[in-house]
Amino acid sequence: MLTLLTASQLTNLLQILGALVADYIENPKKPMRPELRPYVKTVLQWKDVPSLGEAISTAVKGGDKMSALYDVGQELRASFADFRANAKFTTPELTMLKALASYLVTDSDTALNYVKKNAGVFGSPELAQVFLPEIPKADNNALRKVVKGLVGRDGTHLTLDESKLLKETNPKEYGKYVDLRKAHNAEFKATLANYVRASGKDKVDYQTVYKYMVAQGFTHSMVPGFQGLIDDQGKWYTKGGELIAGVPNLSTYVEVQMNDGRDPEAKWVFKAVKPDGTYAYAYTTNFRRDQSSSKYQHVADLMQKLPEIRAGWLQKLKKFNIEDKMSVCAVVLEILYTFAARIGSAPGRGAGTLLVKNSSETQQGINLAYIGKDSIPTKHIIKASNGPEQALLIKALHQLRAGKTPSMPLYTYKQGNRLIKVSPSDVNKAFHAFGAPAEVTVHKLRTCRGTTLFRQLMEKDSGRRPPSTEKEALQRWKDMTEQVGKLLNHKRGVGTETEKVTGATAALSYIDSSLQLDLWSRWGFRPPVALEKLLMSDS
Repeated sequence: MLTLLTASQLTNLLQILGALVADYIENPKKPMRPELRPYVKTVLQWKDVPSLGEAISTAVKGGDKMSALYDVGQELRASFADFRANAKFTTPELTMLKALASYLVTDSDTALNYVKKNAGVFGSPELAQVFLPEIPKADNNALRKVVKGLVGRDGTHLTLDESKLLKETNPKEYGKYVDLRKAHNAEFKATLANYVRASGKDKVDYQTVYKYMVAQGFTHSMVPGFQGLIDDQGKWYTKGGELIAGVPNLSTYVEVQMNDGRDPEAKWVFKAVKPDGTYAYAYTTNFRRDQSSSKYQHVADLMQKLPEIRAGWLQKLKKFNIEDKMSVCAVVLEILYTFAARIGSAPGRGAGTLLVKNSSETQQGINLAYIGKDSIPTKHIIKASNGPEQALLIKALHQLRAGKTPSMPLYTYKQGNRLIKVSPSDVNKAFHAFGAPAEVTVHKLRTCRGTTLFRQLMEKDSGRRPPSTEKEALQRWKDMTEQVGKLLNHKRGVGTETEKVTGATAALSYIDSSLQLDLWSRWGFRPPVALEKLLMSDS
């Protein structure tokens, strides 16, 4: 009986296909060797690949394997759209399935190299061992010679600062370095994959691998200090096997400092330390996923209460009093809400830390202009014609500007003869005093605005015909996220001819992922890989 392929059976199918490919490469006509036969044992016959049973039989007994596998490959190609439509199949599994199908039909070296490189997807360390990638030899002596000529020291790498400088001052020699370093990295990755797979395990001790790779001449390819596990792709895991979100690279970080566990509230796994002593925290993917889910739950709670919270600060704004700290905080909160702006921390670098010189009066109202995060120029135009709330803001800002020099803080309240600056901390306290949940800060106003706008765009989209192709769906989703990016002033290539609004950061950090997944489900297509990863846990 032919049945539809389930998610739990896809790993089984991939292992069968992997064993069939390995057998065909080893010997195209003779019977399959005993070590591979356990991987092709199955009593299932799937609707999508009815020729699979015959291909298995031919491989085990020997015969015209090429023709049998060709039929399987054609069936996989013909039904691939159905595989992609199954949201329970992961992108790595589907990409491997596509590569296997391509190899079965075309004998493509590119497809086979992909299979070798990503054999860990089979979920079997023993089967992955069969697909050891070839190790390309790099000219490391030439690499050392170029590094020596560029910076006067022995080694196989340039620092980030050195690379930035030499790219401008000596582009020709720097180009040689880039090519040689790329070959060096390719040799490193293949050597790492071979070493891990040769262990017969899917993950091995990082320190053991680190010492081995250094002994092989890869002295600047792995960040020292990590205590945990590593797989054949170079991904890091805790000692308990939990996947860590991201791997630090030596172009940015010089070492890793592990969490000693003394602080039970500290959920980070390690600190990745930069040359200047600053550092970034690293967490497991499970923690990141749960954190994201918790964040949007807090945002959902805030969104329910926000109309009442805003009504409270608008009352203060209507009765604005220059001697009342809460009134001044209300001005900042309304600006943050209206423009979905960042509050900032440094003077003049955020909508909540402005100096008088960051504001200017116009015939229509007041403009606010400043350099925001990542040095992105930001401007907010406040006009009375845009509504009563903005008219209130203009009146209050006139008072806040009065009698001050350009370098003075904009947000201050009077206490006797003194002017006292309102800080971001004061604004956060006021935010909670107006009724915001204790778990959120004013920064979540940006997430509220981003999620609200995306919801509105979804409602508008529901009146259109659904996209007919995945490509059309992706473009429609990008258009929607870029509108949110525009609201949040997310840009890339600032100051260049390629400057444009981007929706990527909004999609991953400011729009509730469950909303986006609902949209893709409604359209009937797989979500983008980035969204898929937000839901993935390490099992």
